[in-house]
Amino acid sequence: MRNSLSEESVKSVYSWQFYNCMKLWVLALTTASASDLVLLVNPLVLLITGVIRLSNHIKYFPFHIKAFELLTLINKKTGQFVPAI
Repeated sequence: MRNSLSEESVKSVYSWQFYNCMKLWVLALTTASASDLVLLVNPLVLLITGVIRLSNHIKYFPFHIKAFELLTLINKKTGQFVPAI
């Protein structure tokens, strides 16, 4: 399936706009006090780890570091287990 992704598709995921959207969701879920939003933590973690696994090219390394920071923030604020890939 990885071969079916075009370079343009990968670039659209590895954009800072996409990162900022993920960060917004992380901040919303970690600061919200509603217990209903806690159910969205796992899908968000799966999304972030999927983005990290999408490409292992060195030019996306800064993006991967930022994504790991989001995973660390989720772990710190929610206390839920977050796999470190």
